[in-house]
Amino acid sequence: MKNYLIIIIIGLALYVTPCIAQTENKVIAEGNKFYKAGEFDRAIASYQLALQQNPGNTIARYNLAASQFKK
Repeated sequence: MKNYLIIIIIGLALYVTPCIAQTENKVIAEGNKFYKAGEFDRAIASYQLALQQNPGNTIARYNLAASQFKK
């Protein structure tokens, strides 16, 4: 019984983690669209949201810095 519970917990963890990453990547892609359109304030907000979801995301950090520099 214990083994089944551990397998279920690990399975759920493996399922949830990619879902979070997909949301984070969608927010970064949205920020990229704003950046290309010259809407730097909106791009900054998108990158900050991505960083709230995953503070260690180096792409979001770099893009945030680039947006702030352009602004």
